[in-house]
Amino acid sequence: MTSKSHIQVLGAVTPPRPRRPPTLSAASDAAAPGGSLSAILCVLLFLLALPTETGAWYWAGVNQSALSLEGVKSVIPQYTLWAILPFAVILHLNSHGLKYYKRALGIFLPFLIFGVVSAFQGIFPLYSLRLIIFWLACASVCVVVAGGLTLPQVARLLFYAVLLLLVLSIILALFVKNAGISHDSRVAGGAVWSGVFTGRIILGAMAAWGVLLVLLRKYVGWIATLVMLVCATLCLYESHAAGAIVAVATSLAFAVAIIQLRAMTLSTASKVLILGVGSAAAVAIVLTLTPIILTALGRDTTLTGRTDIWQLYLPKALEHPILGQGPGSFSEPSQITAEIFFRLGHLGEIRTPHSMYIALLGEVGILGLLAEVGALLYIAFVLPFRTPNSATLVCGAGAVLTLVGGLAESDMLYQPTLSLFFLMMLFASRGDAPRAA
Repeated sequence: MTSKSHIQVLGAVTPPRPRRPPTLSAASDAAAPGGSLSAILCVLLFLLALPTETGAWYWAGVNQSALSLEGVKSVIPQYTLWAILPFAVILHLNSHGLKYYKRALGIFLPFLIFGVVSAFQGIFPLYSLRLIIFWLACASVCVVVAGGLTLPQVARLLFYAVLLLLVLSIILALFVKNAGISHDSRVAGGAVWSGVFTGRIILGAMAAWGVLLVLLRKYVGWIATLVMLVCATLCLYESHAAGAIVAVATSLAFAVAIIQLRAMTLSTASKVLILGVGSAAAVAIVLTLTPIILTALGRDTTLTGRTDIWQLYLPKALEHPILGQGPGSFSEPSQITAEIFFRLGHLGEIRTPHSMYIALLGEVGILGLLAEVGALLYIAFVLPFRTPNSATLVCGAGAVLTLVGGLAESDMLYQPTLSLFFLMMLFASRGDAPRAA
């Protein structure tokens, strides 16, 4: 046998060289979907959940008599979602187990536990538990979508869904005014945009998230990003959502600070410390200057009556400071808050606490308040540095949007809201491997 034959034989039995594992940088933003769930099913669940979680009511426009009704519910997509979701969750658990549930809900688990405990000892346990079930359903949609789609797919789905709702809102406000415009006596001129939503505040909140989603520009390109920015800014302005404008401006400044700190060669702890001290100093300056600025602008220093509302609701919330009175006891009129609610009839819609912090204190006490705020602070200040990619950048900015907006609105409670939906969707889909955004 020739030497060449020996080489051929050895080559035939020599095991192939093992392939190099993929680098960490390739596994972050483009992580593969978790399993075999159909992408079509995930998109369908997301689209069915969107009206329920965001308050969109575009389908009501089919009936002209329903165009001007406040509080129209998205019943058709909601019931369809309830019918499909259990099967989707079963398929998801069969493919992935509890991995994505731990990923999405782990940080909110203490808040969920305190809510359940508070529900059983609260004023109406069955209603409180019903709200918690709805909260879990919202989270389950996020979990299933995160397990079935890649991060770029989730980013594009969220981006274009928000853009579509904003474009439809603009079309309604401009061409079907009895559907897209509502009236608010507290706003100069009285006419404000509400678009495809049941109120201007929700349109403002959606537009604020639209502004934050431009941070996902690498997934959608510059043209779509510019269109989103124009539409979101227009809706923010025409909805006269002053609180949303302040919150989104603060969130963008926070996102810029994160981007700058990511570029520095410092430890995560150092970056978190710098961001925390800087944010605390900024808050102190704003609190000091706010009365002066409002007076100079001729604006209402009671924030449209909110400070009067807080003075009435806070003592009531402190009556059960440890575990509160159960989910729903303060965010909606109850036998605890009914007297205050009807006393504030002259303020129109602003009769609930209109403060996430007071509402949380009243519903789940100090323990639940700390659990929720602690989770949001972690997402805002720590997560963007531990997993530095585009999704966590938006998560951090979205958490700040919620924390700031929660000063004047009741958000991120146990009722499903667009902040919970969007934040948890991106949080569940975030990349694991460190990579710069």
